[in-house]
Amino acid sequence: MKLRTRMVLVIAPLLAPLFFFAMLELSSLREDIRQAAAAQSASEQISVLGTLIHEFQRERGFSTGFIASFGSNFSDEMPAQRQVVDGALSDDVISMAALFAVAPRAGAEFREHLDVLADWRDRIDDYDPSAPQVDVYYTELIHALLTAQSAVVAGISDPGLRARAQVALQVSFAKEAAGHERAVGASGLGGDVFPPTTFNTFLSLRSEMMTQLQSAAIATQNPDFLDALLAHPTHEAVSDLRETIDFGMLGNGMIGMPAEDWFAASTAWIDHLRALETEMLREVNSGAADRLVSANRWFWIKLAITVAAVLAALAMAILTFEYLVHRIKRLTAAVRQFTQGELEVAIPGLDSADEVGHMAQAVDDFKHKTLNMQREAADLKAADEAKLLGKAQRVVDLMTDGLAALAEADLTRQFDTPLDAEYDSIRNDFNRASARLRAVMLDISRTAEDLGARAQAMMQSATDLETRTTQQVETIQANHRRVTNLSGEVNEYAANVRDASDMASSAKSTVDRSAQVVTAANEAMDRIATSSQEIARVLAMIDEISHQTNLLALNAGVEAARAGDAGRGFAVVAAEVRELARRSGDAAKEIKTLIDDSRANVTEGVTMVDQARAALQDISGEIANVDQVLARLAEGSARQSDGLNDLARDIARLNELAAHNTDMVDTSSRMSRETAEMAKHLTDLLSDFNLDAARIDPQDTPQAVA
Repeated sequence: MKLRTRMVLVIAPLLAPLFFFAMLELSSLREDIRQAAAAQSASEQISVLGTLIHEFQRERGFSTGFIASFGSNFSDEMPAQRQVVDGALSDDVISMAALFAVAPRAGAEFREHLDVLADWRDRIDDYDPSAPQVDVYYTELIHALLTAQSAVVAGISDPGLRARAQVALQVSFAKEAAGHERAVGASGLGGDVFPPTTFNTFLSLRSEMMTQLQSAAIATQNPDFLDALLAHPTHEAVSDLRETIDFGMLGNGMIGMPAEDWFAASTAWIDHLRALETEMLREVNSGAADRLVSANRWFWIKLAITVAAVLAALAMAILTFEYLVHRIKRLTAAVRQFTQGELEVAIPGLDSADEVGHMAQAVDDFKHKTLNMQREAADLKAADEAKLLGKAQRVVDLMTDGLAALAEADLTRQFDTPLDAEYDSIRNDFNRASARLRAVMLDISRTAEDLGARAQAMMQSATDLETRTTQQVETIQANHRRVTNLSGEVNEYAANVRDASDMASSAKSTVDRSAQVVTAANEAMDRIATSSQEIARVLAMIDEISHQTNLLALNAGVEAARAGDAGRGFAVVAAEVRELARRSGDAAKEIKTLIDDSRANVTEGVTMVDQARAALQDISGEIANVDQVLARLAEGSARQSDGLNDLARDIARLNELAAHNTDMVDTSSRMSRETAEMAKHLTDLLSDFNLDAARIDPQDTPQAVA
């Protein structure tokens, strides 16, 4: 039984490396299985989140359109969608506990919004919040789900599966931008006029969606991915409606498009993105399942190979050992006979060239030498026995005391009294070993103390970094809100500048028409002056006729007087004609006076009209300059608006990176605390040893011993 035990002790070290490397390989395969199962679980979790995100996006669109139209739109669709969302929550929210363990902050934010979902629905039914407020609430809730989805994708260990899941995630972000665009469009179309600020948000969401789709196309390394996606009929329909809205905003903001038409077209486009996202996640899930099956298959194949190899090696080792044991047993039996006094016993295996043969030859030599030494030993035995026992006893006493001190964790024990010359090296070796062990333990103790101090410093630094990172996140979020507000104000200012430019152009046209009217008036004045001159000539002729008529009447009166009674009637007629000539002359003089006054007024009017025309020309030039300045201001405002929108998106990306840095700081702080606890545990273990650092001789340090 003892021999079999020794056989096991001999074979075990030989088989241990085989077992070790086999276990390493099987452990690696087991880790592959675990990662594949984790990737499959992650793909299922991403699908769960994608379903919730899609349904909440639809409820957001119906709710904002309902509020913006004061209940005239989506009054039937919104309650039905709420039931769909509640059904999705009842099916999936139970599995969220494990899911949000990956992203605790996103989980807390989602549950916080979910707790007030019923209150928000009641307020929406009562027309309490505004459409932007409803949009912000649902967007924050969906953002929490997208954050959790991003964390799950980042946790996939396989690079290929993670890359495909990342593309699906970017499509999900593009779908969120499209869903947000659908809600904002329904909100703007729900009223009589599409508000400019809502239109600016509408444009920025379109740009954000295209950015995410371009990133997804780059990640797929498929140059036709984006073109095929944008050429889909659902996207072309949405693009046509966008052009209608853009063209309407160039006027007075009255689009005239029903919100239901926009919502239906946007929903078809979003459903297409959802189908694309679902197909990508199905590929991820299929890839994870294939990898899991492959990993399990290779695990069992290599396990069978390992078991077969171990059994073969074990059988070979047992057969070899049994043959060796048989030869050793024969040699042992001969040695036992020799030790029992049969000095002439034959030693088997002397002809073998292996180690057992060498042992047999050594035993045979020993047998011959023993016969010679037996005689010499008998003579020396009596003399050396007492001396040897004394020396051995001192060595045993020293080692007993030293081992007892080591058993009590006392590393300060030293033996200064020399032993006999042939055994004194044992004392020196023990003293050096004890000194070296004591120095090493002291060095470990100091290292543990330094490690504890540095772990405390690292923990404090991690705490400070966590505080600063949190402040940085808050600052970035505040800047993002301010930049967003400033972008809206710049867009509104640009719209006002464009309106002013249009008004200046209209005023210039009016001034040009007024100049034409003034020119016509000036020409009319010239014609009036010409007519006045003609009238004056006619009046002069009338005055001359009146003077001649008066002379004729006077001559007629003289002739009538000469005629006596016969010419009396003719005298009366002559007097009347003379009176009529006098009145005609007076009237002509008055008319001439009036015409002279009118001519002076016309001349003055012509002068003023010329001055008005010059002034209108100056005003027209200044209005043209103002129009050019306003046009340049409008172009600058548009560039500023684009720059602010890009800055807002960059700040949003910085906000996401800062959130990831906060998670890394939490991990660093936790690892610092664990390091401090490990250092304290190591210090507690070393406190059980009696080191007495003051008694260490510099020559006994590890360097001196070495």
